[in-house]
Amino acid sequence: MFKKLKLTSLGLSLLALVLVACSPQTVEVTRVVTETETVTETVTESVEVTRVVEGEIVTETVVVTATPAPATQGGNLVESAFADISTLNPVLGSDNASSINYARMFYAMAGLDPFSGAVVPQIAESWDVSEDGLT
Repeated sequence: MFKKLKLTSLGLSLLALVLVACSPQTVEVTRVVTETETVTETVTESVEVTRVVEGEIVTETVVVTATPAPATQGGNLVESAFADISTLNPVLGSDNASSINYARMFYAMAGLDPFSGAVVPQIAESWDVSEDGLT
C-alpha cells in the first residue's frame, strides 16, 4: 500500500515538475527609446545685381549655395581593443586580438582596395591566373 502511494506521489511530482519546466516563461518587455535630434542647416545667399544697359534696367538674381569641403585622408587613428595581444610573433599568436594587430602590422600577399573593393597586391608585384580560372 505504501509502495503504491510512494510511486503515485513520485509520479505526480515528476509530472508537476515537467509541466512547470515546459510552461512558457513570463517575459518582461522593456523598450529603450532613444531620441536623436538632427539639425540640418542650409546656407543660401541671395544677391541682387542691377545693371543699366542703354536705358534698360536688367535685374539678375544669383543664388549661392555652400558646398561641403572634401574629407581629409591620413592622420592618426586611435582604437581600443577588447583584449591585450599575447605575443608580437605572428607564428605563436593564435587569438583574435593578436590576429587583428598582426593584420595592422604586417602586409599580406594581396589585399582589398577600401574604395573599390578590388583585389590589389600588397607584397606581391603581380600574379597569373591559369586558363581554367581555378589557380
